[in-house]
Amino acid sequence: MSTFLKESVFFLRYSAAGLTAFGFELLLLNALLLRFPNIPYYFTVAAAFAIVTIFQYEACHWWVFRSHERPMRMEYMYFVAILLTGLLLTVGLVSLFVNAFGISVVLARAISGLFVGLWDFYLNARFNFRVHAFLRRP
Repeated sequence: MSTFLKESVFFLRYSAAGLTAFGFELLLLNALLLRFPNIPYYFTVAAAFAIVTIFQYEACHWWVFRSHERPMRMEYMYFVAILLTGLLLTVGLVSLFVNAFGISVVLARAISGLFVGLWDFYLNARFNFRVHAFLRRP
């Protein structure tokens, strides 16, 4: 199989896992917003993000990256650290979109997901799982 094809399959797997997790996150976010309307939206955004992170790690570890170079506990710590940067970006972007443009929280989260998903993919592929040569540190 050519390198381009391998990398395409890799990115498609990551996208499928990420989109599934993201869909679950949007459903959970909507449920939290409806169930707890008095809680500030940025707390519900963070809660939904954090809950889904556990499921996303499992998908990335076993199906996407298939990495076993580090002990699983250490790999998970890297994953969570990277996703915490994604969480900060998510909450910041959602707040910006809601306050500056007046759009709904769920739509703002969907838009921010485009940016944050690519950010998380790049950092995990390069620094955590390091399974593909074009993303490895020199």
